[in-house]
Amino acid sequence: MTDVYLGDSEGKIGCTILFFDTDYSHSELNEEANANMKNVGATIISSTKINVNGQPCYKTIFEFSLGDTEVKQVSYLFKKDETILV
Repeated sequence: MTDVYLGDSEGKIGCTILFFDTDYSHSELNEEANANMKNVGATIISSTKINVNGQPCYKTIFEFSLGDTEVKQVSYLFKKDETILV
């Protein structure tokens, strides 16, 4: 489902970009994404609706463990027409 992944060879930092069409509203998608992350053991540090270059966006910060590594993930969720971009 990932369209683009940019990261270092050790996996210490990365950026994933994906997009798809959906009938869900922007807020429903944010709620679903947050619920999915909670279900896999992540903690939601913050989830706020912001604007990035005039485009509405949900910025969410998660923390979780991946083996012995503590991970902090920042997610930006955009929707334009029927297309979602994460």
